[in-house]
Amino acid sequence: MGVRPDSQGTDAKGWSGIMTLIRQFSLVILLQIVAVMIGAAFISMNSLREHLTNEMNMRAEITAASLVESLKPVMASGDTTLVNAMINAMFDQGYFREISVESADGDVLAGREKALTFEGLPQWFVNLVRMRPQAVVQPITTDGKVVGRVKVLSHPGSGYHDLWSNAIKTVIWVLATGLILFLVIMFILRKVKHSLSAVEQQAHAISQRHFVINDDQPRSRELANVASAMNNLSHKVKDMLKHQSQLAESLRKQLFLDTVTGLHNRHSFETRVSYFLDSPEHGDDGVVILFQYDNLRKYRDIFGYEDTDSLLRSMGRIIQAACKDHSAVMARLTGAEFIVYLEQCTARDAIGIVDQVCNSYADLEQKGEQDIISGPKCGIAVTRVDSSYSDLLRAADIALQVAKRPSWEKSWHIYGDKSDQQVTEYSEERWRQNLQEAITHHHITFLSQPALDANSGETLHMEMLARLPDEQGEQIPASVFIPVADRVDMRQQLDREIIDTWFRTVERNGVLTRSVLNIGIPSLLDDEFLAWLLGRIATNPVASAMLTLEVSATALGNKRDAVLEVVRELREQHIGFAFDHFGSAHVDISYLSSFLLCYFYQLLSWVLTAVLRLFPIPPATEGRQNHIPAKTRHVVVHLPGLSTWST
Repeated sequence: MGVRPDSQGTDAKGWSGIMTLIRQFSLVILLQIVAVMIGAAFISMNSLREHLTNEMNMRAEITAASLVESLKPVMASGDTTLVNAMINAMFDQGYFREISVESADGDVLAGREKALTFEGLPQWFVNLVRMRPQAVVQPITTDGKVVGRVKVLSHPGSGYHDLWSNAIKTVIWVLATGLILFLVIMFILRKVKHSLSAVEQQAHAISQRHFVINDDQPRSRELANVASAMNNLSHKVKDMLKHQSQLAESLRKQLFLDTVTGLHNRHSFETRVSYFLDSPEHGDDGVVILFQYDNLRKYRDIFGYEDTDSLLRSMGRIIQAACKDHSAVMARLTGAEFIVYLEQCTARDAIGIVDQVCNSYADLEQKGEQDIISGPKCGIAVTRVDSSYSDLLRAADIALQVAKRPSWEKSWHIYGDKSDQQVTEYSEERWRQNLQEAITHHHITFLSQPALDANSGETLHMEMLARLPDEQGEQIPASVFIPVADRVDMRQQLDREIIDTWFRTVERNGVLTRSVLNIGIPSLLDDEFLAWLLGRIATNPVASAMLTLEVSATALGNKRDAVLEVVRELREQHIGFAFDHFGSAHVDISYLSSFLLCYFYQLLSWVLTAVLRLFPIPPATEGRQNHIPAKTRHVVVHLPGLSTWST
């Protein structure tokens, strides 16, 4: 078998890589306790054995000396009966294995002997612990002459019983003491483990941009120092990323926003509108409105720069308020000239916005500016299939010049005077009927578009593009019927049908890779829709884990806190979340870190890409790879790694 490149590192870990730290400590401490206890028991048993052996030898010497003194007069008379009586008296005490009296010639005159047996003791204990008492032999002398000898040998039975009883007590004491000591040490180790786990969780939280503070300080000074250091690190990293976020946001505003009004500047507007015009999803479904206020220089000469800037900000707020219900890109070009691009909008909608702006400006009361700056003149241009940014801007400018003619009665003019009203008036009710029929009879179908790994070509997810058949059987793209659903207030019903169609499809055919569905933010924020979605997710959690919901960043606006709450709830159900069209609206870069995105599609703006590299965004899941979806004229930012490519 081949050796993997990391096998050396694996070998270096050894058994420590298999066991947790607490288990390693527990095992080592347990082995040490067992070794100490066994050693202590062995020393105690050996010491007791030597003591008992010495005691038996001493008893034998005392008994032998006593017999010698008692037998001296008896040996002279040769009375063996009395000798046997004395021996029996001593032997019956039970401490001796052998007592005998010999003549000077070595003949045994009298004696008693007991077999070497041990009742009530296990044989293995006798074999393990050897007790060998020594035989004591003392001479019997009369008038300086040896007339006999006394031999006494102690029986080790009593010693073995004392040793066995002591061994049982020692084992019980060792086990009890060892168990108590082990439990105390385990309690201390678990306290240490709890403290280390808190530090580990805090470190993981910091890596995910969650800067938690551990208030539960350990009592151990060293661990308390570690916990305090981690808390300081959390504060420092949070402050550092906050500073980076503020720096990135400041740079973004300087690059893309008008410093007076906070709207897009000319370059930013051109970049974003060019993206929409070149995108096959949006191409011929937008309107440009060019607003122009006259006599700004005269107003500035009279009231000064500060009041002029305040007036320009008021103009910008009026335009923003008029466009709040539309997906719009707003910019200040020069002086008092503003421009708006309305995505998925008709000429009739544009006229309504112009009227609202004119009416709001008429109500503006600001140092008598109505006597100097009159209401805006507006040029409206509707996008066509082959419209470019320069063509659209030129058309809006031509329409503006028409609206500025003294003989022109209206404050606005539509370029070409075709006014698209016939198309608009044609079909709202009919569209409503068609959409309702598609929802009722499940006519929604999908085209799948793969997102591929840039290196291996592996499919990472499939973007499911909703299609609706028309009366001739042609497939109508979502970029056509989704705006209509918004206008006729059927977006939530349509989003529900799209999601339910996906679930029915995967339940019938199975799901092999992650799927992406684009839905509207108003649907996500609707309580009834969200309750239905969570219920549908609960019916098939396995398929739900392969689903990512994608929303347009242009529609995020001031709803981001509410959207964030919904995203967190969906993340708990393992639903992915992503942004489309990032960079085409005022989305604070620092706020992306809160959403835990799987990825987001970004406008083709290399300066914005550079800004994003200053502020890393945390990944929602591990193991994601950077990839290039099969989309055009924009870049994708996929996490982790925050790398970008144009496609």
